[in-house]
Amino acid sequence: MTETFRPAFPGRDRPMLSYGLPFPETIVKHAEDTFHASRIYVICSASLARNTGKLDELKAKLGGKFVGVRIGMRPHSQWSEIFEVAEEVRKLQADLLVTLGGGSLTDAAKIVSYVLLPKAKLMFHGAGLRGPALVILDPALAVLTPARVWLSTGVKAVDHCVETLCAVRGGDDAADADARRGLASLIPGLLQTAAAVRARDAGGDEDEGKVREKDMDARLTSLLGVGHAMSAASRGVPLGASHGIGHQLGPMGIGHGETSCILLPAVCAVNYARGANVARQDAVAAELWKQPLAAELFEARGFRRPSDGGGGTPLSELLDAFIRGALGMPRTLKEFGIGEDQLDSIADYSLLDHWVKTNPAPLDKDGILEILRSVCG
Repeated sequence: MTETFRPAFPGRDRPMLSYGLPFPETIVKHAEDTFHASRIYVICSASLARNTGKLDELKAKLGGKFVGVRIGMRPHSQWSEIFEVAEEVRKLQADLLVTLGGGSLTDAAKIVSYVLLPKAKLMFHGAGLRGPALVILDPALAVLTPARVWLSTGVKAVDHCVETLCAVRGGDDAADADARRGLASLIPGLLQTAAAVRARDAGGDEDEGKVREKDMDARLTSLLGVGHAMSAASRGVPLGASHGIGHQLGPMGIGHGETSCILLPAVCAVNYARGANVARQDAVAAELWKQPLAAELFEARGFRRPSDGGGGTPLSELLDAFIRGALGMPRTLKEFGIGEDQLDSIADYSLLDHWVKTNPAPLDKDGILEILRSVCG
């Protein structure tokens, strides 16, 4: 196997991106060649430590350079845990901080690095740096992520792409290009993973190893798509109400990606009905139709292409078929135990969110309630 090592985002030195080699091998290589580190501290996902041998593999590869580990961090980066880890890293005089896993671990490691600055030279270092210095993509690790978490998180990345392309103010050609590239990887990648999961669960005649290999390929494709989505997001294009209202659903027990599964089609439908970004939504719909697997899905449902007489099937319906129909993700608040009696409070808080204020169609409380009622279930 050969490594691809390049900047994650065009025109920027950091973060760097690596894929093609197993995670432990990549860490050993760059600890030596890139970071010149000799004392490495690891923050590891509790599920990876508990259910796999990946942490033991990494420790064995690092040998004497491994100095300590924190297993598991609670969601939302608890300050008490941040200070615990920072103090341990300081005492151990670690000069490289590695996360094995993602999500809250990455957020926590970033904050730990700020707590330690300027006394430590870490992988997450440098004034103003908002993320890791090196991101390693390893599909052998990615396939260990539960399907629902993986697919819903992928939909969040799709949401970044769609709301970037549908924005009507602060547009950016480079961001649009990133978002289109993101969709071109995320849509087929997520569909292929969903198909692999169904094949595995069905337990048919297809060789299990081949199913896993297909899923690994699909997950790497999706990971590369996420990189494009985040490049788009980093360019400062104002997003919309799918993100804004979604921020209010997180504290109610709905996962970060699942908020996009519920809201993105509904927000697109309201924006389209109000004539806010019709041409831009139609252009995104055309991008989805370019993907053969998506086109197959849409044709099976009798959807119309944008070039068909009478206009194409709206983007909101294409997204619903993709999210609910193909990926099997939730699309209603009812599935999370949230009822109509809670919508008023959600709408009030949503009005305060920055991304609601930059939604393509201006939204007052009634507009937000219209969106919420459409996904109440």
